[in-house]
Amino acid sequence: MNNYFRDEELNCNCCGSLKFSEDFLCILNDLREYCGHPFYITSGYRCEKHNTKVGGSPTSYHLEGRAVDISRHNMNGEQLRKLIQTALNHDLTVGIASSFVHIDDRDSGIIYTYSL
Repeated sequence: MNNYFRDEELNCNCCGSLKFSEDFLCILNDLREYCGHPFYITSGYRCEKHNTKVGGSPTSYHLEGRAVDISRHNMNGEQLRKLIQTALNHDLTVGIASSFVHIDDRDSGIIYTYSL
């Protein structure tokens, strides 16, 4: 069930393929519902070609449709904090970069930073 996100946000930016995990999509909808504010996904599913082009890990959860990068540009500090805390409360992995927040379901409650 997808209440909040367009296919264009979730599909591969390279080839348009949409191989997104339904379970993870349900989690994203729950996050969006709980946070109470929109967030824009800049990277969802990635084909192998696109993942390589953007420097993604060969074991990236984007390849399985179980990860997203969410833009930080349209969120204030409180909205960002709530998104991160809610993701951690859902036992998701969170990566924080200067322009986006990465969320996937690989581990429970892990947080890391990219080079900021």
